[in-house]
Amino acid sequence: MAKGQEFFGHRAQAAQLAVRLHRHFALDSPADASLVIGVFGEWGSGKSNLLQLVHESFGLEDGADGDEKGGRPHPVIVVAFNPWRYEKEEHLLVPLLKTVELEIERHIRDNETFWKKLGLLEHLKEGGRFAGVSALAFMGAFKGKFTLVKDVVDLEFDPEKFIKGVSEGAKQKEIQKPALDRLESYYFEFERRLQEYTTGDKAFRLLFLVDDLDRCLPEKAVEMLESIKLFLDVEGCAFVLALDDEVVERGIIHRYRDYIFQGNGQSVNEKSLAQLPITGPEYLEKIIHLPFRLPQPSRTEIRRFLQVRFPELFETTSLEPLLESDGEGGKHIGRMATERGDSRQGGDLLKLFVNHIPPVPRKQIRTAELILLLLDMAKARNCGGRIKPLPLAKLTLLQLFAPDLYRFGRRRYRGFMRTLQEWSGHPCWGQRSFIQQLKEENKPDKQNGDNSANESQQVEARNFDRFYAPLIEALEVCADNRSGFEPFHFIKENQLTDEELRELHLYFSFVDEGLLSSEERQTQNDETESQPVAELVNQEEFLDLLFSQSEGSWQSALQVPELEGRVLDDRTFELVAERLDHSDFQHLAQNDSWLRALVPYLGLSHFSRLAELADNFTRPCIENPPGQPTEEETQALFSAAQLRAVMRPEQQALLETSTTAIRSWLTCVLEANWLEVEQRAKAGRILSDLGDLRPGVTVKHDNGQPLYRQHGPKRHSIPDIDWQEIEEGEFTMGSKGDEGYDDEKPAHEVSVPRFFISRYPVTNAQYRCFIDAGIYQDEVFWNKLPEAAGLWLAGGAADEKLLASIKDKDRRKQYRDWLKKDTERFQPRFWDDRKWGLDNHPVVGVSWFEALAYSVWLNGMRTDLVPADGVDDLKIRLPREEEWEYAARGPQGLRYAWGGEPDAGKGNYDETKLGRTSAVGMFPAGEAFGLQDMSGNVWEWTSGRWGEDLSEPKFTYKQWEEQKAQRNLPEPVEFRMIRGGSWYFTADFLRCAIRSGGHPDIRGNVLGFRVVLG
Repeated sequence: MAKGQEFFGHRAQAAQLAVRLHRHFALDSPADASLVIGVFGEWGSGKSNLLQLVHESFGLEDGADGDEKGGRPHPVIVVAFNPWRYEKEEHLLVPLLKTVELEIERHIRDNETFWKKLGLLEHLKEGGRFAGVSALAFMGAFKGKFTLVKDVVDLEFDPEKFIKGVSEGAKQKEIQKPALDRLESYYFEFERRLQEYTTGDKAFRLLFLVDDLDRCLPEKAVEMLESIKLFLDVEGCAFVLALDDEVVERGIIHRYRDYIFQGNGQSVNEKSLAQLPITGPEYLEKIIHLPFRLPQPSRTEIRRFLQVRFPELFETTSLEPLLESDGEGGKHIGRMATERGDSRQGGDLLKLFVNHIPPVPRKQIRTAELILLLLDMAKARNCGGRIKPLPLAKLTLLQLFAPDLYRFGRRRYRGFMRTLQEWSGHPCWGQRSFIQQLKEENKPDKQNGDNSANESQQVEARNFDRFYAPLIEALEVCADNRSGFEPFHFIKENQLTDEELRELHLYFSFVDEGLLSSEERQTQNDETESQPVAELVNQEEFLDLLFSQSEGSWQSALQVPELEGRVLDDRTFELVAERLDHSDFQHLAQNDSWLRALVPYLGLSHFSRLAELADNFTRPCIENPPGQPTEEETQALFSAAQLRAVMRPEQQALLETSTTAIRSWLTCVLEANWLEVEQRAKAGRILSDLGDLRPGVTVKHDNGQPLYRQHGPKRHSIPDIDWQEIEEGEFTMGSKGDEGYDDEKPAHEVSVPRFFISRYPVTNAQYRCFIDAGIYQDEVFWNKLPEAAGLWLAGGAADEKLLASIKDKDRRKQYRDWLKKDTERFQPRFWDDRKWGLDNHPVVGVSWFEALAYSVWLNGMRTDLVPADGVDDLKIRLPREEEWEYAARGPQGLRYAWGGEPDAGKGNYDETKLGRTSAVGMFPAGEAFGLQDMSGNVWEWTSGRWGEDLSEPKFTYKQWEEQKAQRNLPEPVEFRMIRGGSWYFTADFLRCAIRSGGHPDIRGNVLGFRVVLG
């Protein structure tokens, strides 16, 4: 057996079992028979590991226990036996006794001196010969009946054959003459003879460790148990049986089904089971004296085990939004609490394992090993960058625990996950009535007199029969399983993002076009004729479904079996282009999901045709100086932009028309007021996909190519910070009169020295440089920061030090609960969620410690980032509170960065109704210094201290001068000032004077930051 592993408390459990076994072996009372311990647990739960740890508790010296009277020690011979290996043997007792013989021979061979010292060598040899002879004798001797319980359990035994076998075996094994004299009574004295070796002055103990009993066929499993009871139930013997009791109990039913039905073929049901003279649990109770059910590992144990066993897989994760309502109708952050955001967590791979894989060690290990294998295979094909661990893990879980769903998606309908996610919003999802209700809702209405409507319903009914009904059947099968995996809960709680759904086909196979290496892709580009072409059975139906407004319908069109792994033929594509050209080009403009789903089924030549089609609409706009387009032109421009955004570089290279004009147009739309806010926000999202080259928004470029720097072994881009100089000045800080909260008063005059501030909040693209440089893993870097930053990064027990200063006990508990969930701190929260992670959107989900670390890290690249002259004495850091407010409102004392009144067209807050962050620079620049997003989009961390009590700031305007030296110290750990409001909050919290506090470890989707040079 392999060495036992010390995890899930198995070592302590094995020690307790060993204590009881030692205690049993130490007793020599004739009243004591064998001890049988049952270790119950499902397959893969660690039973084999526990048996090995028990085995390791019985070395010869350690196991040589004296009895309670202080007599001679009795060494323990451990016999590890796996009946599954001998399932083809006619009787399992034979290989068991043969294993005893071989184990004794091994002990004599390896420890002869030890046995001589105890004076047991000859006795042990004779015991080995006895086991071998008995194995030979039992081999052909089973006939006749012997009762075990309630006149039901039988074994057949033929004494004549047994005696003949003993006689032959005695000659081979040189059994002593006295034994041959007693040959005819050998069988009847088998138990007594066995006791001669396991009890008395010359005794040695026999400990049988029987593993994988539940893997045997039912008849064999029961036979093994009955052999133990009939032949080996003697003093000095003990058994530890590892088995899945439910499987064995089913074996009991299978073994004795003929007792009820007498071969008449009737099915087993609850009523018939009641007729059995002994139930499965009762049967095991007769055999097993001490039933021990292996405890399921806790979530904490599973988490710790995975992190230790697979550090390369679980080094980075993210968590759900850390937000909640204040219960009083207000929307506050920090001292004012925060709302519960609507975003899904994006990258918590560890959480996925802990919450959804059954807590069985083998299942956890098997899943992690498979994911690692697939990721390594992707890297080996130079396509690891396209394969992300989380969506791959979600599919892997389905492959392992819901194989019917996985096979259906792989073979027939790759849009199955989107359909399941749509269904998961059904009010009856997960209930027994859900599937029946879904079937009823999709029945065609035969009473409908509207022919066109009825025809549409018939199409939907055909789609239901073709795709949804089999999908429902697969879901039913997977929901009714014994593995512990719950597909309904898994699908509802682990929704794939739109981007992941669009590229789901890549994860089914590593031989898809999208997973070819760059060299292989180039070869395929040069040989476009080699692309397999689909032959659609019904073109017209395909087109009707493809251009349906129902996402389920056009997804179904793209998932027909004929299209799998193929591209549209040229004739079908021309029909698609015709429809787009005449009336339905809005599909490209209004639904980028439709376009992204269509892309895998287009040949390379089709992209050129689509681009030409799009350019027919956009050429008048992009060839003339930028101006406000018509609604039709806007639709066309969005279409052309989205088309380019979803194409890979080699496809874009085929286009004759440059994307430069489209990118310029998107930038104009984003920053001008031509269109409604939602359209401008959409332009910002497309621009992010296409590549936002505005100065100060993403990273530095040279001739269109990103610039890079080296940080140790890591290479990273260089953030492009657009600094706005703020000259020395004075302004009135705070609020006057009835406006504002008490902590904004009294208004007072403040002088601000010259400094520079970033025009935009730090964006995801800029923050990615920090991640790519490996700073989260750089212990030397974090040791240069205040101690609290390192404590936050470490997490676990260190979190208590971060919470110690919070005075309110209830709030401290609230933060403690948050931190327990936020355990993986190697990237911002929501980092893997496209909703929050677009390159030109402000980074969110960063703590104050991360914002501080980022600003310190930027100082290491000063020569690449800062203005050339007059800044030698300035450092990059977080803004001070007065710097932030002066930059937002200027000397004129603006109420909002854009002016005096709320305006949903000038800032991203709740009345703007975007429900998310927006691309930086989308709204008009601030009137004071031309800065962007100072009011709205995200709250911004500052270096300012709030204090320990969130209900009231410690650092007040009344003591402004007295507290000046203490206001921006990086320590101690306490709430920090945040400014500016966010996409969720009301206009009142976007005022330039608003002050709020956030605990430095909070990481919400409303929190970001910007930096200053001062």
